[in-house]
Amino acid sequence: MGYVTAGMEGPLGAPIYGMMQIERDLEDSVAPEGTEAPTSTLTGPPTHGKTAFEWSGEWTVTYKTFRDLGIATGWAFDGARQELEVTAA
Repeated sequence: MGYVTAGMEGPLGAPIYGMMQIERDLEDSVAPEGTEAPTSTLTGPPTHGKTAFEWSGEWTVTYKTFRDLGIATGWAFDGARQELEVTAA
């Protein structure tokens, strides 16, 4: 197992830009075991024994925060919609 760390800076300093560039750079690559280059994952490598990578660190915090806020917003809008339906009836 190996770890690679990096930091982004400048006008495109958000981690997503570096992640997208790495995925583009790996599109035509072959992993050491001769399989397709790994694709990114937010949950960890899907299988053991194959080349893979996982995004973590700042990106994980950002992703989970916005995911959870999106879910909470959806529930809030749904609750407000149901309340409006009850009062309109």
